[in-house]
Amino acid sequence: MAPRWPSAATHRDAVHAMRPEAGDAAWELYDLVLADLARRPGTVIGATEVLRPDGVRAPLEAPPLVRLGRLLDPHLCRGD
Repeated sequence: MAPRWPSAATHRDAVHAMRPEAGDAAWELYDLVLADLARRPGTVIGATEVLRPDGVRAPLEAPPLVRLGRLLDPHLCRGD
């Protein structure tokens, strides 16, 4: 999962794209995933970061899909 982080930090427009009308759905997905992760052993959810089971602290200061990319291994995307 770590190799994606530097690219997202330095090339966010190339790594993360979302249409404005998808914002509500992205936040809804974020809320659902975060609630699921909260029930999993080894995950600690704080106000500004999540401690993942692998010991990595994932900050929560970004748009919802960027946050999810820091928390999950699979890519969250839909190709048209």
